[in-house]
Amino acid sequence: MKIEKMLVPIEIHGAADAMLPAVEEIGRLGVEAVDLLYVMNIRDTGGDTGLLEHDKEVMNTWKERLLACGIQDINAIVKSGIPGVEILEMAEADHPSLIVMGSHGRSLIPRMLLVSCQY
Repeated sequence: MKIEKMLVPIEIHGAADAMLPAVEEIGRLGVEAVDLLYVMNIRDTGGDTGLLEHDKEVMNTWKERLLACGIQDINAIVKSGIPGVEILEMAEADHPSLIVMGSHGRSLIPRMLLVSCQY
């Protein structure tokens, strides 16, 4: 199965490190393009530019790891806003084939990822 575009909204300060290996494995299966999206919650941070720069560095590290998996087209996007709203807007605008994101309140790896496919 070839996945044209995968959207990966992540929570940099949460379970993102535990999620990255699963995203890498999906990438190795054959993904043409990946949009990594982190939305700095403006309600919590007020849009602190120092935090935004740090988060861009973290996202670039993720991008490098996914490039090593053979994915050639990767966008690392860092925004300020309300995460749920920004994720939905991006999904509606870009129509990804697959959305992979972490699940809050789950402790087991099999329950850590939520995956959505459009066919």
